[in-house]
Amino acid sequence: MTAKRKIPASDVVVANRTLEGVLADMAERMAQNSERIAQNSEQIRASNEATNERFAIVHAEIEKMTSGIYALAVKMDERLRALEKRAT
Repeated sequence: MTAKRKIPASDVVVANRTLEGVLADMAERMAQNSERIAQNSEQIRASNEATNERFAIVHAEIEKMTSGIYALAVKMDERLRALEKRAT
């Protein structure tokens, strides 16, 4: 078995840059991206929380309106029945 020859990354040139430099830049960009992802994730979480709070408020208002409309419909039905009884 032949041993593979090891070449230091600083000896390999890629587009006028050493492989070592390219890898270091990639590692730095990955760290920056990870930081941005963490920040964006926090912003999204906060936005979702605010949206959920607004949804809960709107949902409660809709429930109030729906229950008010239902109560009005029940009253109208009672009045209609009373009128129908008088007419017969």
